[in-house]
Amino acid sequence: MAEAESSNVDDFVAGWVSGVAGLALTQPVDFVLTRLQSGAAHRPPQTWLGMWRGSVPLFATVPLNNAMLMYGYGVGKGIGEAREDQSLLPVFLGGCAGGFAQSFLQSPVELLKVRLQLAVGQQLPSTSALTLELLRPSPAGTTTGAALAVPTLPPLLHKGLYATLLRDVVPHGVWFAAYEYSKKGFEQRAAESAGPAAVAALAEGAPPPPLSTAAQLSAGSFAAIAAWVVGYPADVIKTRCQMEGGQASVMEAVRAIHAEGGWRAFYNGLGLKLLRAVPMSAVGFFAYEHTMGVLTRARARS
Repeated sequence: MAEAESSNVDDFVAGWVSGVAGLALTQPVDFVLTRLQSGAAHRPPQTWLGMWRGSVPLFATVPLNNAMLMYGYGVGKGIGEAREDQSLLPVFLGGCAGGFAQSFLQSPVELLKVRLQLAVGQQLPSTSALTLELLRPSPAGTTTGAALAVPTLPPLLHKGLYATLLRDVVPHGVWFAAYEYSKKGFEQRAAESAGPAAVAALAEGAPPPPLSTAAQLSAGSFAAIAAWVVGYPADVIKTRCQMEGGQASVMEAVRAIHAEGGWRAFYNGLGLKLLRAVPMSAVGFFAYEHTMGVLTRARARS
C-alpha cells in the first residue's frame, strides 16, 4: 500500500512539472492547430498573448490527467512484471485504462479550450463565463439530429465525449506500448555495448543499464509519433464536434471532414500536432523516469 501511494505521488509530481512546462512552451502551436482543424486558421489573434488563450483549463487539469495516465502505465507495467509477461499487452491495456479514465475530465476541458481558442471579435468570453454557459442544460424536447446526442445534459458534460474517448483510449495504449518498446530496445543496445555479461544479466531479469538522456528523449519522441499517427483523426473529429456550430455526432463530423478533402483531411495539421506532442512526450517521460529514480533512491536511503 505504501509503495502504491508513493508511486501515485511520483506520478503527480512528474506530471505537474512536465505537463505545465510543456503547455507553456507549446500552447501557441496548439492554438494555431485548433484553428487549422476547424477551418478558422485565417483568423489571427489580436495580440501575441492571445495565442495562450484557452490554456487556463489545461493548466488546471494537467496534474490529474497525467496522474491517471501514469498510474495506468505503472499498473500495466507492474502486472506484466508480476506475471513475467515480456509482451507489451499489459502496458498497452494499462495505457488504454488510463486514457479511458482521464477522457471524462479531458472532454470538458477540451471543449472549453476549443471554444476559447476559436472565439473572435470584441466579446471574448472568460473561462468562468463560458463554463457557466456550457453548464446550462439544453432545452427539453430539442433534438440535434444525432442518435448519440443527449439534449437534456449540459454541453460541458457530453459535447465531444465520444470523440475524446476515440482519441484517448487506444492511442494512449499505443503511446505507452511504443515507449516501452523503444525503451527496451535502447536498454538492449546499452547492454550489448557493455559486453556479453551485461546482455546475459539483462536476459535473466537484472536491472537494465541506465539510459542516456538522448535515448530517454528519443523513446518518448517515438511514442508520441506512434500514438498520434493512430489517434490524430479522432482529434480532428473532436474539434469539429466541440466547435461552436460544429457537428453534433462523430459520424456527422466524419462525413463533413471527408467531404472537404477525402481521408487526407483527417490528417490535416498532423505536422503541427507532432511539433507540439513530440517534445511534450519526450520531456514528460524523461521527467517521469527521473523523478521515479530520485524518489526510489531517497526511499531506499531512508
